[in-house]
Amino acid sequence: MIFLRTNQNTPMSKKDIIVAIKRFVEKNGRPPTKKELNRANELPGYSTIVRQFKTKNAAMLAAGLVPIPANRTYKLKWTDEELINFVIVVAKRIGHLPMLTEFEKKRDRHMPTGYTYYVRFNKWQIVLRKTGLRFSITRYLLRRSILSLAEGISALAEFLEQPKL
Repeated sequence: MIFLRTNQNTPMSKKDIIVAIKRFVEKNGRPPTKKELNRANELPGYSTIVRQFKTKNAAMLAAGLVPIPANRTYKLKWTDEELINFVIVVAKRIGHLPMLTEFEKKRDRHMPTGYTYYVRFNKWQIVLRKTGLRFSITRYLLRRSILSLAEGISALAEFLEQPKL
């Protein structure tokens, strides 16, 4: 038996699921996402749909909808240069190169999230190096607690003895 979340004693048939999906589409003008299926009380859960139809797309087709392709591509909203410039803006605002979590807290709402940087550059260190601002790997490692204080002090001394570019 398959149950609707709002009333655990009422089994949901394929027809009930299709009706719920169509109701959602009428109200929102689009098919529900997987996240919405797992959150909205008026919809069956994602696992319920998969048990009945084997896939979400099969349920969408049964409801007369065109499913969203799984391999869709996304247009890049920002160039690499624009992403780096956002980091520079935040760095100037706070007076030093930000850690990723600090960038997330200090960025403006129109700026990209840390996840955008992760997808594009894979590591925050790469982003910091691309800014062209002076970047101390020692300070970065100290802030992430990778080095002990004693190791950090000796590494910082070595760094300060290096000729400046």
